[in-house]
This record gives sequence, C-alpha cells and structure tokens, in this order.
Amino acid sequence: MKAIVELKGHQYIVEENTIIDIEKFDTSNDKEDLTKVLMIINDGKVTIGTPYVKDASIDVEILEHLKAPKEIVFKFKRKTGYKKKQGHRQQQSRLRVNKIHLKKKTKTKESSEKTATKEDK
Repeated sequence: MKAIVELKGHQYIVEENTIIDIEKFDTSNDKEDLTKVLMIINDGKVTIGTPYVKDASIDVEILEHLKAPKEIVFKFKRKTGYKKKQGHRQQQSRLRVNKIHLKKKTKTKESSEKTATKEDK
C-alpha cells in the first residue's frame, strides 16, 4: 500500500516500513498520526481525496532530528574583488512510516453520469 501525504507544504510518497527525511517536525511525541493524506494506492485501487482522503491516516515514528549536508552559497562580482562564501545546513527529522490506515466504506454510491446533448440549429 502506498500513499501520498502532505507535510510542511511538501508532498511525499510513502509506503509502510519506509524511512523519510523531512523538514524539522516540531513535536514532543515520539509517535504521530498524520491525517493530510492526498491519495492512497491499494492493490491497484486508487483513492483520491478532495483535497484529503476521509478516514485515512498514517502512523509515523520520529527516529531522530539531524542536519542536512551543507549547501555552499558563493557570490562574486567580477572586476571588483567582491567575494562572499556562505554555508547553510537545514534542520531535518527522520521518520519511519509504521502503518497506513484506510477505513473501508460500507455503502457505495454509484455516480450518475450526465450526458450532454447538443442541439443543432
């Protein structure tokens, strides 16, 4: 089972028992329940939310907080001797996806298709 989840303004494709790195996830708990699930793929069946899938959640466990590799920013202007070198390390959190939950619907409603007819004048 796969799912697309929204975290911190980014979208991630996750599966059960996978590890993902995201922007720093501020929480005091070791385990969280994510409810912003955009889409779930289960055995070829696709469930798409509008914008989120109802009754869907993802259990994640926060493993550690770490820093991303350093990004180097180098600015210069030619013929003036202006050089500036800076580095930046983004704070990240490492999460493990434990379980993807989707409650099955008991009643299924068949969508009625409307057919448009053109009148020729």
